[in-house]
Amino acid sequence: MFRRMPLALAAASARPTFEVHRLMDNPEDGHLTRVTYIKERASVIVSRFPQLGPRKEDPSDDVPQFDVNRRMSARFTVPEVATMLAVLESRVEKAAIANPGVEASASRDGDGFALDGVAITGPRDDRKKQEFKVTFDKTRTTQLYHFLEASLKDSLGFKH
Repeated sequence: MFRRMPLALAAASARPTFEVHRLMDNPEDGHLTRVTYIKERASVIVSRFPQLGPRKEDPSDDVPQFDVNRRMSARFTVPEVATMLAVLESRVEKAAIANPGVEASASRDGDGFALDGVAITGPRDDRKKQEFKVTFDKTRTTQLYHFLEASLKDSLGFKH
């Protein structure tokens, strides 16, 4: 009588993302950190967007709060995500991560987690290096751990 058909939902096609907003009165201290899992490339991208101006007072104000043009992004492959998980699980104290686009170190930062290094961007003949430091506090570190673990399991084809 009824035929079941798979439905492709727009929300199902969105990439899993984990965001940390840090809005400050002084724009130099504020930023948005976004961690995105890209299934097609089996990789995780960590991006940091600087805060554009002072904290918004009006919630209906549609002026952007973070600067998309000055973002810093670093892409990590499955083995590098596994390395970050080893640091998060305290199996190793600190680990170096290097690929053609990133030279970084992952370490526990007190109760949190820190990625510190250089992102290499641009065409091969005109490479530019951007220094970055991304930190996660204790609560966000736990959320990051679960996000990275789920991303790793999904990229390897394991059921959650």
